[in-house]
Amino acid sequence: MAGQSELANLWVPGADFGKSLAPSTWKLAGLEMAQGTPVSDLRVKQRMGYWDGDSLTPNFADAMSRPMGDEQEERALAPESLTGYDILEFL
Repeated sequence: MAGQSELANLWVPGADFGKSLAPSTWKLAGLEMAQGTPVSDLRVKQRMGYWDGDSLTPNFADAMSRPMGDEQEERALAPESLTGYDILEFL
């Protein structure tokens, strides 16, 4: 029902609070998307660009013109890359 909250228990068997995370963890680079992946903002129903392995570019050709690293190339060729992040939702 609307307006009601649901309580849930979460068991965390362990945590390491002394570790620092790379700043890219919280950005698009942290998603490790394949080069050429389209990125959209569904809130405004607008394509934001294509991932080139480092940043967003306005068109697919620009995204694919950037040289891929070995890891990027493996992701682009792997069949599972088609089922991952085809469109990102920012809610």
